[in-house]
Amino acid sequence: MKRKAVMALTVVLILAFAVATAFAAGNERKGKRTWKKSCRTACHDGSQASNLSPVSKTQAQWKALFDAEHAKIDAAHKAKNVAIDGLQASDWEDMFEYLKGHALDSDQPETCG
Repeated sequence: MKRKAVMALTVVLILAFAVATAFAAGNERKGKRTWKKSCRTACHDGSQASNLSPVSKTQAQWKALFDAEHAKIDAAHKAKNVAIDGLQASDWEDMFEYLKGHALDSDQPETCG
């Protein structure tokens, strides 16, 4: 009886972990690559726009920028006539996870590229 209960609990925990992993918001590793390719080296290296890195903002500030389908980011780029076309919804989610995960107030702030 006790062995069956332990096995059932183990199966439930494994399933819960699998479901949580499957429905994760974004992929930080992909987000880092997308950020570097599409944003960091394209214009946020100081050449066209101010230098910007994950530690430039807190998690709440990154969330505010990415709220409402990243409308604030789109508006800022349109004001400077910088195109950011070609990014899929999943690319935006991945970049947000990367930036939030390495923000100034995160557990692992990223201080170098």
